[in-house]
Amino acid sequence: MVKVSIIVPVYNKEKYLDRCLTTIINQTYKNIEVICVNDGSTDRSLEILSKFAEEDKRINIINECRKGAGHARNIGLLNARGKYVQFLDADDFFELDMVENLVMKAEGLCTDIVICDALIYDEKEKIYKCGNWININNVKKDPFCSEDVENILEITASCVWNKLYRLDFLIENNCLFQEIENNNDTYFAIWTVFLAERISYVDRVFIYYREYYEENRISSNRGRQVECCAIAYKKLISAMKKKKIYKRNKEILNKQMEKAVLYELSFCKDIKYGKKLISSFIKILQEPEKIKIKYFYEGFQNYRTFYLFGFLPLVKSINLERKKIFIVLNCISFDVKK
Repeated sequence: MVKVSIIVPVYNKEKYLDRCLTTIINQTYKNIEVICVNDGSTDRSLEILSKFAEEDKRINIINECRKGAGHARNIGLLNARGKYVQFLDADDFFELDMVENLVMKAEGLCTDIVICDALIYDEKEKIYKCGNWININNVKKDPFCSEDVENILEITASCVWNKLYRLDFLIENNCLFQEIENNNDTYFAIWTVFLAERISYVDRVFIYYREYYEENRISSNRGRQVECCAIAYKKLISAMKKKKIYKRNKEILNKQMEKAVLYELSFCKDIKYGKKLISSFIKILQEPEKIKIKYFYEGFQNYRTFYLFGFLPLVKSINLERKKIFIVLNCISFDVKK
């Protein structure tokens, strides 16, 4: 029986696919299947996939019309035969003992999810940078669940590619990805950590997240697709209300949504998309984060300084018409001296 199903959505990743697949098929843990969902690639991605599949029978290629990574991941889930499933990205690469260590932890503690750490690989500068993918400083027990920690959303980033999931856990809870242009994994990643009864971690870097800019990269058009982020959080809020866990988690979810707005704004080159994003979140945020975002909405029209991901010491915007400076993180408004 296959132990781990590794699902890889592929769309025009010919430049990076070789290294990605090489570091997957050469894992020290051999009992894997690799489900590569070709999402309508128009470059040499399918040719590269076919070459790897000829040499390694564990690779299964599924060809789809272009429907996005969310759809591709769902197709992979429907075809997965492993006890565990991992969702990896075609432009990233991995330590060769990643799967072995994650499975060992999952089996040893009977977990629903195992998380690990990652580094950012800057494609342009050819350097590695720290990210913020895992924070286990305040975790007092292993395994743990959302009720064991003050803020489960501070423990791990809202992404799926640094996690190993028990497949039956996903099936039992009907966990599927949203089929939207971006943020397709936001709902899935956050909802599953709230649902999981047993979460563990391996405090090691196993994944190298490739940072680069290309026209076919999702983040390239992200600033024009601002509604996707709000759609993801609306579904999350609805699911939490049905499960009757929204009220007790409202505060931490609000903080998470505020961070999400600031992150998404970093992709907005056009003011109208930025204001559209802020407006959509004002409708679902609660105070005090709602007030902060309202301040920013008012000042966003003429912003001058905008320090964002990562490592924003300050976010501020200036509304020259109203002669005010807005410092969002502290929710403070200053009148500009006349």
